[in-house]
Amino acid sequence: MDEPFWRQQPQTVAQAMLGKLLVVGETEGWVLRTEGYPRAKNAAGIYKPMLEMAPGDVYCPRTRNSILLLIVTQDGVDIGGCVLIRAAEIGGTTFDGPGKVTEAFGVTVPRVSGTAEIGEDDDTVLVHLGTSRAKDQPKPSRPRLRAYAAIGWETVRRNMPRIAKCFLSQPFGRFEDFLERILEGCTSEVELLKRLR
Repeated sequence: MDEPFWRQQPQTVAQAMLGKLLVVGETEGWVLRTEGYPRAKNAAGIYKPMLEMAPGDVYCPRTRNSILLLIVTQDGVDIGGCVLIRAAEIGGTTFDGPGKVTEAFGVTVPRVSGTAEIGEDDDTVLVHLGTSRAKDQPKPSRPRLRAYAAIGWETVRRNMPRIAKCFLSQPFGRFEDFLERILEGCTSEVELLKRLR
């Protein structure tokens, strides 16, 4: 159902993941910063296994002192691109740095692999480590913010890179609270952009 999402270019998937609720096991957090890498960057060393993985597969290699959380994407006609989760807000705390994010999600074993899928609401990414896709598992849905109503979720989604960048530059407690505050009474994209300055 969500395979086309992972078959997009790494940069496209990386941008689309901003503001999504990432669920890894029992832990969930808001994705605040990502980076897409083309297949060419993954052609050697610890990243090479991704060249044989399917779009939507998850790979967690150790690099230096950190374990990374990488989701495989398409890259043109080839597989082997990926998205790295660089920053997330988990339980009201912002974790900035790929190793910190992975540790906060409870991933402590390097080279573990699994799969990622888009939740039923399209705003959640479920990561299943060490297992195949679990179609029968209940899918959490992100809380719907009242403030989305006036401006529309598509406008919010389109501007999520700016929203996440603004939040990271001046953290305001929880990301969800920040969204509520920035969107409260906001009726147009122009007004949203002014609030994000």
